[in-house]
Amino acid sequence: YAIANLPNIAAVIQATGAGGADIGSIFTELKKLGVENQKAAMMAIDTLNIQGKEGAFRLSSLAKEGPKIFAAYAATGRQGTQAVTELGAALQIIMRGAGSEPEAVTAFEALIRDITRPETVKKLKEIGGIQVFEPEELKKGREVMRSLPALMEEIVTKSKGLSSNLALINLSDEAKRALKPVIGEFIQKGDVKSFDQFLNMS
Repeated sequence: YAIANLPNIAAVIQATGAGGADIGSIFTELKKLGVENQKAAMMAIDTLNIQGKEGAFRLSSLAKEGPKIFAAYAATGRQGTQAVTELGAALQIIMRGAGSEPEAVTAFEALIRDITRPETVKKLKEIGGIQVFEPEELKKGREVMRSLPALMEEIVTKSKGLSSNLALINLSDEAKRALKPVIGEFIQKGDVKSFDQFLNMS
C-alpha cells in the first residue's frame, strides 16, 4: 500500500510542504477508513487539500493531527472517500469556533464521543427524533454513525440553537465548542448551509 502510494506521497509533499513522515501517516490513516486503492487515496487527499485552502484547517496541519482525527472517525464505522469528505467538512466548520488546530481536534473527538454515548443516542431520539446511527445498518446489527455534518446540522436546527434545549443532551464543553459555529450560523441566518460548500468539493 505504501509503495503503491509513493508517487501520491511525493506529490502531496510537494503541494503542501508538509514533512514526509506526516504525509505518510495520513495515507496510513486513510486505510483505516477503507480507502484502499491508489486513485481513491489521491482523491481523498486532494479533497482534504481543497477544503483546507477554502477553510482554515490546512492539510499540513491535518498531517500533524491526523492520527487522532482519522481514528475517531474510523471508530464510528464511516468508510470510503465520502467519509473523508465528511471528516474534512466537519473539521473546517469546527475550526471556525476553535482557537487552534489542536483545540479543533479535541472538539471534534469530544463531539463524536458524546453523541455516540448510549444515553445521548437515546436522548437525541426522544427529544428531536434524531437518529445517530444509520437505520439500515442497525437492522444488520451494526452501529454505523450517520454523517457527522448531517448530525451537527440536525442537532442545531432541531434545538433551534438554544442552550436550554442543548443542555438536555448533556454535552461536554469541548463538544459544545464544536457546535458553536453552527449555532452562530443558525442564529444569524435561520438555517445551516456552510457544510454544503465543503461537502460538494472534490
